[in-house]
Amino acid sequence: FRSHEHAWELIYLCEGEIFERAGGEARAMQPGMFIVHPPGAVHGDSASGRYFLFHVLIASDQPHRWPRIGHDLEGEPIRALLGMLVREWYSSGIHREACVRHCAALLDVLMKRSAIQAEESQVARKVVATVCGHFRREFRRPINLQEVASHLKISRSSLYVYFDRVLGRTP
Repeated sequence: FRSHEHAWELIYLCEGEIFERAGGEARAMQPGMFIVHPPGAVHGDSASGRYFLFHVLIASDQPHRWPRIGHDLEGEPIRALLGMLVREWYSSGIHREACVRHCAALLDVLMKRSAIQAEESQVARKVVATVCGHFRREFRRPINLQEVASHLKISRSSLYVYFDRVLGRTP
């Protein structure tokens, strides 16, 4: 177990599987997941097989609006950026510091997008659970999806988007 007193720590799993332990909790991580630990958080990870991860320390008062745990965005831009950031950090290239600063600024944007995506996903899961409950209760009667969507104060098209996002199918 370790902690970093003056830096936030971002752990991003690229390959394999690890178990991240922090604050008495253990969480299985799959590729594309990340965990952000605040300064001073005692944590550790373990694995039974091979794995590859990025471990990045961020010297900042607080990464604003970053999720503490999450998944990369479609196309894995966080993974690509972390790879570039790590390669640049260990290089001796011209303008290295400027490139690292720009990568850090882009990382901030991507992590904020991930937080928004997580919030949207949470809303989608809640809507789908509510509608599925309605389907179970009202299975004997015809169901009008426009009425269901209106009752939830969303559009019919949003209802379809939420179902596709959560279940990969239409209502």
